[in-house]
Amino acid sequence: MLAICSHCKKYKIPIILVSENNVDSLAGFAATVLQMPLVKEAWGHAPTTSTILQMAIGDALAITLAQKKGFTNEDFQGFHPGGELGKQTLDTTSGR
Repeated sequence: MLAICSHCKKYKIPIILVSENNVDSLAGFAATVLQMPLVKEAWGHAPTTSTILQMAIGDALAITLAQKKGFTNEDFQGFHPGGELGKQTLDTTSGR
């Protein structure tokens, strides 16, 4: 992760960190830190609940930013031209 963060810093790629604490070792690289609540994990230690929470935060963030930037179904299809997701996006766009 440190290598990826260093690469992003070098090329001025902003990082959004999702963490349970805002003093995470990666926080110094982040333009924004989204601090999620401490949650009880299954069996008290296996990362289960926190990973689901991180996925939900990531999905919400991705959709919000895509909408703010005006990202369209056609844009999405451009990143998935040969896959099922791209085909489904075209079907949604064309009303099929």
